[in-house]
Amino acid sequence: MNLGKLGQAQAAQGIFDLVQNDLEQVEKKISAESVASVDAVTAIGRYLQSAGGKRLRPALLLMSAKLVGHGNAGPSAIQMAAVVELLHAATLVHDDVIDAAETRRGRPSSNVKWGNHTCVLAGDWLYMQAFQIALRERNFLILDLLIGLTQMMVEGELLQLERIGRIDITEADCMELVDRKTARLFSVCARLGAVSAHSDAQAQEKLGEFAWNLGMAFQLIDDVLDFTARENVLASRWVAIYARAKSPCRWFTRSRALHPPNAGWWKRCWNNGITSACRSRRSWHWWSATTASTGFASAPRRSPNGRGR
Repeated sequence: MNLGKLGQAQAAQGIFDLVQNDLEQVEKKISAESVASVDAVTAIGRYLQSAGGKRLRPALLLMSAKLVGHGNAGPSAIQMAAVVELLHAATLVHDDVIDAAETRRGRPSSNVKWGNHTCVLAGDWLYMQAFQIALRERNFLILDLLIGLTQMMVEGELLQLERIGRIDITEADCMELVDRKTARLFSVCARLGAVSAHSDAQAQEKLGEFAWNLGMAFQLIDDVLDFTARENVLASRWVAIYARAKSPCRWFTRSRALHPPNAGWWKRCWNNGITSACRSRRSWHWWSATTASTGFASAPRRSPNGRGR
């Protein structure tokens, strides 16, 4: 079914309506858990929370918990949803410092208001607070998932910094960063929802597979918007961001623009434009996510060019 923009917006809102009451409890949990003994940390936490946002990651966790938990998201799911949002907030604080960002969601970024030194430490505090909340579950699987996720995201940021300015960037390099910096978090959110509902390992695996593909598609279309959307739509300075080439696909495109178009994926970019290539890849990941979610059927683990992920 081909939905128009209004239909897509209504469909998305309908999905979020399924967990709206639970998300309100998550917001209360985040507010309570963001109070530190140092006023600056509390102020930064509240500033980030007041900026709003889609709350996509906690919503994904809650929906996964409801799916395998007979329509209920218990206290454990609420708690873990707050954990993943705090982790996400910590990454945003650190990313803004690394990127020397000036705005976040249409207003001054936290590093502009409080300075880099304070924000780095505040981000560290948010990370540790998230793990402290998770520790209350007394579940080693939860800790394994969160520790592995955090390591992957930090390594992704380091790899991105290491590769900036190189002209030998490949599609695999680009997709690795999308995996580490976005898709892996989506996957862990879904898995944590399943764990909080005491589901079996197979359900955890299938939900993780679905969410991984969803995260890949989400990041790719987010990068496409940086090429196509206007500032008053995104509330961000996309031209300046592209010039720094920080996101995986922007960075890949800029580096490959200096290199002969010799790869199949890059030829599609060369001939049809970067947005078409990214949308094609996005569509494949969305199809894979849909396949994985249909009765928890196994999604093919092959990339569009026939090679494994």
